[in-house]
Amino acid sequence: MPVTDTSVISSKNVSYSINEKSFSTKSPIIFRIFTNEAKGVLRHGKIFEDYFSEYQADMISICLEYAHEQADMIYVYCSCESNPIYGDFFFEISGKILERHCLNEVFQYDTSIERQKRALKVIIEDIEKIEKVCNQYGREMPTEIKLVYDVKKDSLKATYAYENFWSESETKFAQDIGDERFAEIRNKNDIQK
Repeated sequence: MPVTDTSVISSKNVSYSINEKSFSTKSPIIFRIFTNEAKGVLRHGKIFEDYFSEYQADMISICLEYAHEQADMIYVYCSCESNPIYGDFFFEISGKILERHCLNEVFQYDTSIERQKRALKVIIEDIEKIEKVCNQYGREMPTEIKLVYDVKKDSLKATYAYENFWSESETKFAQDIGDERFAEIRNKNDIQK
């Protein structure tokens, strides 16, 4: 398996931050991936990480648009263990962790079901695109992607996992894991106050 394959680190959760404008990173693992890809493993002028980053950025973009660019932090949760693919998102706005349908607690937002569905459709399509590009490049598809975007710092932190969390359970579903993610962030935020 080549070093450029993200499955080299697949048995562990991987976190790194990317400044999307410069694609700089402090992670030696990601630096190796970028360096090895730059040595000539290119397809159509783009490398695997370009596509992967582009789809993640698209997820953040639709969420930022959904919150009328008023969010301080954006959290996106993606699960791709089996069908159905699951995606969800929530926000930190003015120090409060809010689910997408609760933004009216802080400002006046259109949180209609139709608007939520449109945003979720983009996220699901981006997860499908990530899965497709993983297949095209012979890479392992993460079963879980957690994105945290700090709007003020223009900084994206992504955490990937490769083990199953719900698909082998008779009592858990992807939405349960998404709800746990929301509760985890909300509790962490409450403790910091």
